[in-house]
Amino acid sequence: MRRADGTASVVLTLHHIVVDGWSLPIVARDLFAEYAGTTGTVASTGEQARYRDHLAWLAGTDTETSLQVWRAALAEVTEPSRVATEHGARVLEPVRQDHLLTARETAGLADVARRTGVTVNTLVQAAWAVVLRGLTGRDEALFGVTVAGRPAELPGAEDLVGLFINTVPLAVRLDPAESLDALAARLGREQSTLLDHHHVALGDIQRALGMGELFDTLLSFENYPLDLAAITAAAQDAGLALTGARVRDGSHYAISVVVEPGERMRLRVRHQPQLVSDRTALAAGAELLATLRAFAAAPATPLGRLARTGEAAPADRGRAQPAPAATTLPELFTAQAARTPARLPCSPTAKPSPTAGSTAAPTRWPPN
Repeated sequence: MRRADGTASVVLTLHHIVVDGWSLPIVARDLFAEYAGTTGTVASTGEQARYRDHLAWLAGTDTETSLQVWRAALAEVTEPSRVATEHGARVLEPVRQDHLLTARETAGLADVARRTGVTVNTLVQAAWAVVLRGLTGRDEALFGVTVAGRPAELPGAEDLVGLFINTVPLAVRLDPAESLDALAARLGREQSTLLDHHHVALGDIQRALGMGELFDTLLSFENYPLDLAAITAAAQDAGLALTGARVRDGSHYAISVVVEPGERMRLRVRHQPQLVSDRTALAAGAELLATLRAFAAAPATPLGRLARTGEAAPADRGRAQPAPAATTLPELFTAQAARTPARLPCSPTAKPSPTAGSTAAPTRWPPN
């Protein structure tokens, strides 16, 4: 789009079924190369894998064997893990909040990961599991994680444009006596057995377990091969000056967390306001930040002694009322079931009580 001052803006609108986040730097790099009249990186390297080769690889995998691995990994999962307190229609304009760690805290996380023998991504996964423990009141966290899905068996897969990512479940058992670094190390060992099975579709995994939707929160660690120097050089070769880039997207999950590594780690927390209150989502973001800081500063701290912010309590599911005298728990349950039968947790039409009103106003997406 040409502007009156002689500059121009390039707008790429892409459906996720066409590309994933890993592909965007490749698209930008080759776009500028084509604009300059030179051959793109993919074309200049000779014979290359194509996306159809990836589809052929997928077709040749043993899905049933992989599903057996997933069944074993999730054998202790007995019910879905949800933080949503409403079941309203999802929108494409999530409410957003951003948190930024200091350079020292970010370096501290990298040091702990190195000494523990895990990736920083695993540390973040362990931290989000701790946050979910507070939100759900359960000692087992279950959430979705985004995986790259680019098989090492496919030569040149790292340089292809297409949709490779996949969402898979991650279940974490939480022991109050276990230290933070021990939790991360155990999580790393457990997840290493699943690396060769990340290609299995989430729908197939859910059907294999027979529980439908397993979770409503998502964690993504965006370690893209973003070579800004190469992209900037390609733009300069085309006679252009790259002054910046912005990406706007959304998610249907009740809460989604995107982690951007770098000199200062950034946490992008998004939530669907029809499903989770602003208060709950803000508390979850603050708790995640505090937990990561605890990982960096005191990784030997037992989970049960971890200092909490005091904000991320289990999601509101109706206000407690004083029990009448000489009333048993079964009697209270029966009376409540009679009053609100559609809200029973086991009911197929269950609809939990609405969340309490928000006490904060995060930035809504897109900004004005």
